[in-house]
Amino acid sequence: VKTADLIALPPPQATDQGRRVALVLGNATYKQVPLKNTINDAAAMAEALKKVGFTVVAVNNGDFDAMSKGVRDFLVHAQESAVALVYYAGHGIEVNGRNYLVATDADMTSPQSVLSRSIDVTEMLATLGTVTRKPKIVILDACRDNPFPERFKRQQQGLAQIEAPVETFIAFSTSPGRVAEDGEGRNS
Repeated sequence: VKTADLIALPPPQATDQGRRVALVLGNATYKQVPLKNTINDAAAMAEALKKVGFTVVAVNNGDFDAMSKGVRDFLVHAQESAVALVYYAGHGIEVNGRNYLVATDADMTSPQSVLSRSIDVTEMLATLGTVTRKPKIVILDACRDNPFPERFKRQQQGLAQIEAPVETFIAFSTSPGRVAEDGEGRNS
């Protein structure tokens, strides 16, 4: 049973601050390495963003198709926005200096399988940069423990540093190459 839940709200009315749009992705129901708090983190972020006037495209426990659709919907809204924000909570991996947001249907037993079912952050940022020259914010709460079996683990943990495109602010939940904990309470 797939638990992907896609929510897209209509664009807000224009304000003196302009339209603001956010993509909020929260993944927890991975087959091999589930996470506990990421859905709570994503829900809290979506609610906070709505309160300050963002249109929120939210994908909870998204398989690759649901995450891809969420990104496409977000990019359509971002064309007319004054600010575009991306928040991701879930497994993220770094391969050859590039970061990937892992979908819930990725098979964690093979790096190739994970990459084929993940969103490439560099590509997403490049596309976002072509649809809007306005400010962009990317928050990656995605550098948890390495989800691969021992034979695939690399010495580098966490996510790689990203060269921020023009008008882009990027925030990580921890330093590049470090791992953040999922947390013991309701949130990480």
